Amino acid sequence: MRIWFAVMLTPGQRQHENVTSRYLAVVSDLPAARESNAMRRTNRVLLASWVVGAMLAANAPARASGLVTFYVDPDFAGSLKNGSAANPWTHLDSSPTESTWAAINSALATDDVVVLFSARNAVRDANQVSPFGVNLARTDTSNHRLTLDGMSQYNADDGRPSWSRYEGSSKLEIQSGYPLSAYLPGTNQDRVTIRGFKAIGGFGGRGGQAFVYWGGSHVLIENCEFMHDPGAKHGACVQFNYAWSEHGERQNGGCTDITIRNNVIHDTFGEGLYIGGSGNTRDPSTGKVRPAHSHLVIEGNHIYNTGIRGGEGDCIDLKDGLSDVAIRNNICHHTQGGNATGISSHSPFTAEGNVIYSARGHGLAFGTYWGSGLNGVVIRRNLIFHNDKSGIYMSSDAEKPVTLTRIENNTIHGNRGAGLAVGVNRDGSITGLPVRNNIFTRNTPGIGGYGRASYVITGNDLHANQPDYGWPFRATDDPALAKQNLAFDPMFADPDDPAGLDGRYFTADDGFVPKAVGSVSTSADGEPRIGCLPSDGKTRRRSNAVP
Repeated sequence: MRIWFAVMLTPGQRQHENVTSRYLAVVSDLPAARESNAMRRTNRVLLASWVVGAMLAANAPARASGLVTFYVDPDFAGSLKNGSAANPWTHLDSSPTESTWAAINSALATDDVVVLFSARNAVRDANQVSPFGVNLARTDTSNHRLTLDGMSQYNADDGRPSWSRYEGSSKLEIQSGYPLSAYLPGTNQDRVTIRGFKAIGGFGGRGGQAFVYWGGSHVLIENCEFMHDPGAKHGACVQFNYAWSEHGERQNGGCTDITIRNNVIHDTFGEGLYIGGSGNTRDPSTGKVRPAHSHLVIEGNHIYNTGIRGGEGDCIDLKDGLSDVAIRNNICHHTQGGNATGISSHSPFTAEGNVIYSARGHGLAFGTYWGSGLNGVVIRRNLIFHNDKSGIYMSSDAEKPVTLTRIENNTIHGNRGAGLAVGVNRDGSITGLPVRNNIFTRNTPGIGGYGRASYVITGNDLHANQPDYGWPFRATDDPALAKQNLAFDPMFADPDDPAGLDGRYFTADDGFVPKAVGSVSTSADGEPRIGCLPSDGKTRRRSNAVP
């Protein structure tokens, strides 16, 4: 005979990874003539056991192959809160010994873990607001990854939870003194992803950082919004802590594989993004600054209005001892406060495809006040304009050399300081400095500085700067420079509309696309273009490149 057994599930139970249908149908094909009463009793027991097991599973954390999922909704009104879809937690405890983190750490011992926070309000499509700060308390040291996600799911019913996939723009919004942190001093928390939160630091005049990470390797922070409340007491807004303190004490000891991407950081007290280094702590065996963090990627972030609440105002501030640092495709603008540089570094880095404008300080600056010197900085294809100081500023301090820096294919326009400032302090040195294929227009001056550096400056276009060559690069200082570079109007499409109609940089309609094709598209040293953008290919002008 054919036996049908159907069980209706609650909305929350349907969200369990292994329970996906509105009902369950169990089919058993048994010949009626052979089915005894005993067999019928056995089948009923088996079916009942299976159903009870499925319903119990729906009230426990979801577990798929290699993955455990917990749920958090700060508005959940039920009395039982165990992190399941049907009975989510309202918040995470701050200590690793309390129940929520005990459950998470236990699960991490055997599986990857995802903690899903409701992204939007149950009633309307707006941020789900939470007053509960989240302090990561991972103590498990396995290779399994912990992901906290505030954007991918939401609960549509605060009384009888019903979780659904979410693809809108809302996020879990945490309003707290320290809304997001991974702060267990002395404990590095590895293999962590933080995705899709809005964190307002110093909320209500309490506390400071919107996000602070004590230390950990293989860390990913993405798709979040970080800012400060007007009453915040200190910064930075987003901070990854030091490897070593200024007093030589070990902090997190140095971490590796840190990626911070596609976040919005704005309206801050202090720096937007601050990466601690070695605190000038030296290894007595080498005399060099101890290594700090390595393999650091900062990309696709939009950082603005830094320092507007007070404090230092750099968009991105990197300290000493870092290695293998990539800073690419970020937009940094409207800095205020002390320093207030777009990108500032005391470690070697590669900066590529960044847009930096309207900084109260330099657009991009690097130097050796901290650390043991810099080797191998690369700055290419960046757009840097309308900053209050220099577009690019570099310096070397006593016995801290800067070597093998490459500055190429940048567009640097309308800065109140030099387009490029090269500074060598007493007993410092800058050597191996090629500056090629850049456009310097309307800066004060185009290239200038102090001290004496060893350089190769060729194939650049310097036009309408005041003057084009300042000390120590004047004709009386280096008569060959004017012959090795260009001097004509690049005829930008529309500098007053830098991003163009599509509102995106590095596209064909950008305002800084040069229209002087015959001159700009082939630079003096034979490169196919100069500046950060290719010519539009329409306007033709006779080249005045100097052979």
